[in-house]
Formats: sequence, structure tokens, C-alpha cells
Amino acid sequence: MSTPEAGLKPPQTSLAPWLASWTAMLLGFVSMTALGSDVLLYRDHTFVFRRRLFAVVHAYSQGRLPVWDPSVGLGEPLLANPNSLAFSPVLALFALPVDFHQAYDLFVVAHLAIGAFGSYVLGRTLGLDREPSLLLAMSYCLSGPYLSANDLLAGFVSMSFGPWAIAATLSAMRAPSPGRLAAMALALALHVMSSDPSFLFCSILVGIVLLLTDSQRPRDKKSLVGAALALFGGALLAATLLAIELLPVFEILRGTKRGEGFDTESRLAFSISPARLLGLFAPGAAGDLASGQILFRDPQLRNDHYLHSLYLGASLAPIWFSAIVVPRARAVLGLCGVLILASTGSVTPFYEILSIMPGLDSSRYPSKLLYGVALSGSVAMALALQSALSSPRKGMDAAAALGGVLVVALSLYLSFGNVDALANEAVASFPVEPLLRGAGAAGLAFGLCGAGLFYAYLRRPSRPILLTLFALGGVDLATAGRSLLVTGPRAALDPPAAAKIVTRDDRAPGVFLYSPLQAPTQSPRADAYAIHAFHRLIPTAGVPLGIRYALDQDQDGLRPGRYVVIGERFAKSSEPERMRLLGRLSMSHLLVEADIDRAPHLERVSTARVPFGEPISVFRVSPHRGPLTFVDQAVVRPDLESAVLTLTSTLPISLVVIERSEFEALEPAVAGALTAMVNHGAPASPSAARTNDSMSGSIGAGTVTATLSTTGPGALLVAQRADPGWRAKVDGAPADLRVAEGALILVPIAAAGPHSVELTYSPRQITTGSILSILALLILGALVVLGLRRS
Repeated sequence: MSTPEAGLKPPQTSLAPWLASWTAMLLGFVSMTALGSDVLLYRDHTFVFRRRLFAVVHAYSQGRLPVWDPSVGLGEPLLANPNSLAFSPVLALFALPVDFHQAYDLFVVAHLAIGAFGSYVLGRTLGLDREPSLLLAMSYCLSGPYLSANDLLAGFVSMSFGPWAIAATLSAMRAPSPGRLAAMALALALHVMSSDPSFLFCSILVGIVLLLTDSQRPRDKKSLVGAALALFGGALLAATLLAIELLPVFEILRGTKRGEGFDTESRLAFSISPARLLGLFAPGAAGDLASGQILFRDPQLRNDHYLHSLYLGASLAPIWFSAIVVPRARAVLGLCGVLILASTGSVTPFYEILSIMPGLDSSRYPSKLLYGVALSGSVAMALALQSALSSPRKGMDAAAALGGVLVVALSLYLSFGNVDALANEAVASFPVEPLLRGAGAAGLAFGLCGAGLFYAYLRRPSRPILLTLFALGGVDLATAGRSLLVTGPRAALDPPAAAKIVTRDDRAPGVFLYSPLQAPTQSPRADAYAIHAFHRLIPTAGVPLGIRYALDQDQDGLRPGRYVVIGERFAKSSEPERMRLLGRLSMSHLLVEADIDRAPHLERVSTARVPFGEPISVFRVSPHRGPLTFVDQAVVRPDLESAVLTLTSTLPISLVVIERSEFEALEPAVAGALTAMVNHGAPASPSAARTNDSMSGSIGAGTVTATLSTTGPGALLVAQRADPGWRAKVDGAPADLRVAEGALILVPIAAAGPHSVELTYSPRQITTGSILSILALLILGALVVLGLRRS
């Protein structure tokens, strides 16, 4: 293995076995609480990804691709969700004989190990010896930006595979071969899969800098052409591998509201205050080492709390600054500085420009740029250590001393300076001053010790000093980073009291969370927010119990136009009108965060106690439809807006509301039956719902089945969103689908008697994408076999 600087000699005594064991122990220390009796609870673990991965795993357990989640937002595409992780090979962990929540935590921690190993491989690909490569692995995977992203699970997965993608791409471009091309395509696919393009953007920037400073990069015309072809071929094969995910994503983004609602000012609210950059080398500037309570919010967001550390290591800062005098490390360090500056979008236009670029418009979290900071900063440190181990460059000791002085100055500022710039972002009632003073004291101690050790090593290299420095850096990073994996008791995810109430009250409950989610004020604990929300019966708590959710749960912004019109009408309606709309959309219960004995137009069921907050009052929505309803009476409205307006009226729930264009497309027998008791679009008299028709059925992951017996023509109304891609069969014969009630599926049934109805969600894009992905897998396999034969 060649060294990155010409003429440098590798260290004579290998410390790699000891350092590898030490790194593995640190990773275990950071993650052991998540692998014990506790579970990961912070923010999106509880709000988003446990529920989403449950839907994915549940679909696979039914022998189906995870194409549709029937439980939230009246159903929503799952495979087309950019953050579904539906094809991650690490999902195999859910086959282990452990419960779902344990498997989920294993899934998260496994990516920590994947990121560490990938960082080590990247170091070796860059020509580093084992010791600097292990420093790269340790500093990257224990850095604040990387560990902070663990609850943004799709991003965390992408960050874990980022070093693999860069290493495989550099290797393929240096010496193209079938095996290297296959490795590049697979690594790129895993890096891009189910993630935001911002991570790929940062990887491209880091990869370009590393390639331009690589002594082994292609130089002659033939080599340059080969490298370009390898890059193009690997990227094309990776995109084809992802076709089964990318094509549905592109299709569903058309005509939706994704990306809307975030103007420039809102996007910039997610950028980092320059004062917060103190956290780069002051441990705990965004968190307390002792208590592990890391709670901050942006004043403009009020209820959104962020656990975010920027920490790259006070004890390692001298090595980081010494990279200034190492040519190759200096270039990487320069990129790190650019990304640090870009992440402070409030003072530079870079982040603002990036956030409005096509494909990057959802890049609201600065952590997506700080991925590049963590990786480039760790690479710069590893390159500097390589130089220090082999033949220290002139000026490294002065640069290292400068790094120590700056860390000391930052630490003293945190301890005794004006902390108002940070205090105004603290959660209300949580004392931030002691937290920052403790951070300053820790930074002072680690910074002085790290600077002294590295300066001593540069002056007189010795194995004990290097071991001590490595151990100090590991303790520094691991102690600061452990609190970033917020855990809580396993019992916190037991079925909430509100779930027991609604499942006892209805066999197929659908709920609407009426109150906006407020953060708890009774406890500053980092896990309190998630526990409080879970017991308010958010989808993560209810979906595994068979509870369905409506309007307010379309969390991903993938809102078709019809669905948006319904949501807007709901927002403008009075309370009685809202209840009528919910009943027509098959919602059986309303949950209100207050202890209310009675409410107009509502029937109270019970009250559920919630940790760290107000109790939940459960009300029954009456009348309400079930998930599957046979209808034989209709009200025809001229367009979507008037049809949705009718949903809030006193129209009997037994009548289905349908637009004229949809009605005119029905078979004459069905259209005649539906209008038999309707005069010019208004019912002659209220009539009861057709509850006497025999019906049974179920709604699953992309399938709906029903058996029913009718006394005449009519239609089956399915409480699922009528997105493009649904296919229907009635008694085994293909049937046309129509849209009713603004956005629900209507299956016409033209004759009386027993019937079987089957619906399948299978958009053409999934079929096309599946074919392309299978073809890419075959090519990938052929490349691997060819590479093995050549080797």
C-alpha cells in the first residue's frame, strides 16, 4: 500500500490491532444502551421511521413488495417514498428472533458499524496506513454530525454508505475492472437509496478533492478516458439498480405539493448560527456530557426540538489544524471549511442557493451539509496523522499549537463569555448556562491534553504517546457522542391507553389527532418529547394495532391535488362540518389533548392519561363509515370543489358524493342504480346506509379484498386514496375504478348477487422499474463473476 505523500516511510511498529480493538470498544460503548433493555426514542425514530419500517417489514411478511401503506393519510405510496428504505439489505436483521423494536435498534446500530468499516476502507484506498485509517474510522463515526443524524434514519443510512461509495468510485477510476465497476455501482446505489440528494452532493465534492490530490489518479489520455467510462458506467448501473425506487418517486412527485410551503426564510431557519459553530471543538456546546440532555430549538419553529452536535473533537483539534501544512490534507481541510461556512446559511448565500436547487429543495437540515464536514474533516486528520507518523512536515508543531490555543480560547468563551447567542435557542425552562460552562470546562481539559500530546509526539515520536493520544481522542468523542443516541425504557413503547380505548370501541378504528402536537414542558429529558407523542397515539403507536389515520398524517408532503382540496376544505370548515367530513372518510374517533367531559356534536368515550402532558379525551365520530362500504345512492356534483364542499354538509352518510365527470364514466346500470333515489343531485329523503348487505374484507399492503352479496347494482366504496396505479377485478374480471367522496376509490358493481372484489396497487412505473432493476442485478452478478475469473 503506497503512502499519500511521496518519500514517506510507514511506521515501523504497527499499533493497528490495539487501535482496532479500541475503536470497536468505543462503538460498542456508544451504542450499548440501544442494544440493551432500552430503545431508541428520539424524534424521528418515534415519529417516522419505526412506523415506516413496520409498514415495510409487514408488507414483506405478507409476501408482497412494500408498495402501499394503507394506514396513514387514507393510504399512501410506500415504495415511492424517498425515505422508505424498502430495499436496504440490512432489513434482513428483522428476520432475527427478536421483537420489532429490538430489530429496529439493531438496524440503526448496524449502520454505525457499516460506517466505521467503510471509513477504514476509504483510508486504505487513499493510501493511508492502518493507524491513520483507524483514526479516520473513529473520528468520522463518533463525530457529532454523524451520530446526530441517527434519528433521521434515511440520512444516517446514506452517511454510513458514503465512505464506501467514495472509496469504490476512486478505486474504479484508478484501475477500471469488472469487479471494481460492480463494487462502485452497488456502493453508489446503497448511498443514494432512500435518501436526499444533498448527501450525494457532499460525497461528490469530497470525491473530487480526493481525486484531484490523488497521486495515483489517471493522467494520460487513455487512462482518463477509461476513468470517465468507468464513472459513467458505474453511475448508470447504480441508477438502473435503483430504478424500482426512482421511477415511482419521479411519478408521484408530479402534481403533488412536495417541496411547497418552505420559502427561503423558512429554509434558512434550519441553518446554523455562527455562534453554534463553537460546537466543532467544544464538547457539549450542543449538549451536556454528564446528563446527556441535548435539547435545542430554533425560535421560529417553536415545537420542533433538535438534538444536534457539531463536535469533531477538542482533543483532535491540533491534528486537524496541523493538516494546514500537509498539501493533500490542506485541500481536504479547505473543502471542510467551505462546507462549514455553507452550513451557516444565515450569513452566506450558499445554503440559500443550494436549498432552492431542483432536487435539493428539501435540504432544510444543516446536518446534510455537515455530513461533508464530518467526512472531510476526518479525512484531513487522517492525512495529517499519516504525515506525522512518517516524516512530520515543517510547521506541523506550530499549527498544532495554534489548534490547541483556539480550542482553549473557545472553551474559555463558553465558560465565562456572553452566551446569549446560544441561550436563546435553549428549550424553555432548561438552564443553558451551566450546560455551556460544563462544555467549556470539558473542552479546555481535552484541548490542553490533546495539544500537549500531539505537540510532544511531533517533537519526539514514541509509541506510548501515540497510544495515549488515540485513547484520549476516543474517550473524548465517545463520551460526547453517547448522549446523541437517546434511549428510553422499553415500556415507553407499550400500547398507549388511548389505543386500548379506540380498539375496544370499534373493530376497524380510524382516528384523527385534533390537537396540534405540543412539546411537553414538564420535563427537559431528551426522551420526553417522543414518549409524550407516542402516548398521544401518533401513527407509530397506532398502526401496529390496526388503527388508521386520516388528513393530518400525510407527513411527507406527497399530496395529490384531490387530497389537498379536502385538507383545505377541512381547515376552513366549522367544527360540526369537520366531524361530518371525518365520518365520511371512515374516521371513527377524534382525539383532543384536554380533559373534556362533553363537546357539542360529539359523543365522549373516555379519557387517556399521557406522560409529560395533558390527558387525551377520546370522542366517537357518529355517524361514520367503515373502511369498506356498499353504496347504491349518489349525489352528483359538477366538479371537485363542489363535491368536497358537499362532504361537510348534512347529506346522509348513506349517499356517496361523486363528480359529474366520474359519474358519466360509470356503466349505465350502475349509474342508473346510484341515481334511482336522487332528483337533480339532491336526495328525495334521508335513507339508512345499506348495512344489511353481507360483506367481509380486508385492506392490506397494496391489496384490498372484499366479498359481498348485494340486492342490486351499486358500488363498493373503499376508504383508500384513489392514487393512479390501483387495479380492480370484480368476480375475476377487470373493472374500471372511479373516484368518489373527493379522493376515495369507488368500484362499480353492475348486478345483484354474491361478488368478490380484488384491488391491487401496481403502478406501471413499479413494473418498469422492477424489470430494469432485475436487469441491473443480472449485469452486476455477471461483472462480479467476470472479476473473480480475471483475478
